[in-house]
Amino acid sequence: MVFSVACPGASRSRARPTLISSSAALLFLLQLALLFLAPRVSAQDNPPRPPLMGDQVIAGVVFILFGLYYIVFGSCKHSVMLFLTGFLVISFLVYYACIKVRPAAPDDMARRIIYLVVALLLGAVFGFLYMLFLPRLGLFGIGGVGGFTLAMVLLSLCANGLIQTNYGRGIFIAVLATVFGLVIFQYTIPTLMLSTVLTGTYLLILGIDFFARSGYKDHLAAFTHATNSDFYHPGRAAYVLVAAWIVGVPVGLVLQGTTQHANYQRLYHYRTY
Repeated sequence: MVFSVACPGASRSRARPTLISSSAALLFLLQLALLFLAPRVSAQDNPPRPPLMGDQVIAGVVFILFGLYYIVFGSCKHSVMLFLTGFLVISFLVYYACIKVRPAAPDDMARRIIYLVVALLLGAVFGFLYMLFLPRLGLFGIGGVGGFTLAMVLLSLCANGLIQTNYGRGIFIAVLATVFGLVIFQYTIPTLMLSTVLTGTYLLILGIDFFARSGYKDHLAAFTHATNSDFYHPGRAAYVLVAAWIVGVPVGLVLQGTTQHANYQRLYHYRTY
């Protein structure tokens, strides 16, 4: 196994259940507030958007659930993290390839659902391969995804990107993803915590935006050229989601740091007595 630190059981740590429940409740209340706040604000900044489609509902729910799991359990459920990271990376790449080879029209719901189902199935298959046979590649992927999400959030701070040129964006994303992917081998636990929290909070606000439709998630398609449009103009509601990301990162780090501290205390008590 790549990882050497296990997560303490619920019955062996009194602080962990209270901390997890309070932090998860805080994040859940935050997302509920944004679900009601963002549409009201975005209506002043953005034109009316089409109705929510079935594939967007599925993606939004998956992103929210994955985001919460990354934030709460990112540094202790190691095998699950390997699976989820492989699942996310391969699913994104497969869906990206499908829409680039044969784009699906907004009203072509059948094709969009097929693309999504195929991407999820292949993501699940490769996620198991990452977990069972490619743990070091999976570890690099966890760090790389953390660097990727940090780059995407930074780029999304300005209309059409903090870096305007396509080559500049590509280099910026590649550098951050590579640095995180390599550093995680040297400083495994700290980088694992940071990467999973960065990824979890990013997935959470993306999932929220599938329902709030503030336009924030448009940056992902624009900066990766998943569609023919490179337009990205964040309104006030999009910056509310960015603020939620800024709040969620330290909350997640405190949560995971406390969990790791409780784990070390349990191991010390076990070895002493």
